[in-house]
Amino acid sequence: MSFTTDFNHLPAMIEALDKTLADVVKATAAQVASDGSGNAPVLTGTLAASMYYTTDTGETTYSPSGGTHDMPPMETPPGGDGVHTADVGSSVDYGIDVEMGTHDMAAEPYMVPAAESNRDGFTSSASSAIGSALEALGEA
Repeated sequence: MSFTTDFNHLPAMIEALDKTLADVVKATAAQVASDGSGNAPVLTGTLAASMYYTTDTGETTYSPSGGTHDMPPMETPPGGDGVHTADVGSSVDYGIDVEMGTHDMAAEPYMVPAAESNRDGFTSSASSAIGSALEALGEA
């Protein structure tokens, strides 16, 4: 007489990994917004206070610097099916001019350096989070 039991943990693994990666994307977006705020050149403080991030889950967080700049609702970036995204930026219309410069003004990049400085941290956090989620599921 033989007895065999099969457990399919794949749905639980997919759900755990999906949430874990969504959390990593959100945390990285928050850090990029905060770093962008800190990098922004300050004349009045409006640019630094205008940072936001929006995740594919529809959550929008404004002004990590604690500013009070009014912003319109942001569109939700595409995502779903295990793909997690976030948009990070400034809500002021001149933010791109400061970042990229114009024919009258030199560029003063603040967002690109913020994103680049978080690239390795994102990769490391995602790898660690995936490993931890898989280990936790292996123990279940």
